Amino acid sequence: MSYWVPARDESTERDVDPIRVFTSDGVAYLVGYCRRVDDVRTFRLDRVIEVAASRLRVTPVVRFAPSTVPSVASTQTESSRTATMTSTRVKPASRLAA
Repeated sequence: MSYWVPARDESTERDVDPIRVFTSDGVAYLVGYCRRVDDVRTFRLDRVIEVAASRLRVTPVVRFAPSTVPSVASTQTESSRTATMTSTRVKPASRLAA
């Protein structure tokens, strides 16, 4: 996917294996395993520029118990104390790629 990084005023290309989608204060987020940084990252969906499905099969790299998946708590600010979480299940072979 192409993702806008406002702090650097640039877009980056990421291969992301989706884990969870949630909303916080009306903003939608994607938690996924980012292959570029070899770690789990949270992406604001309103900063995604372009998404394309990949034909590559994904071997799960990171497995989470539902209670340990990064969620609202990892993205909340001091002024944001409440949030609505919506979980979306994706097939293990799902993958987002640029």
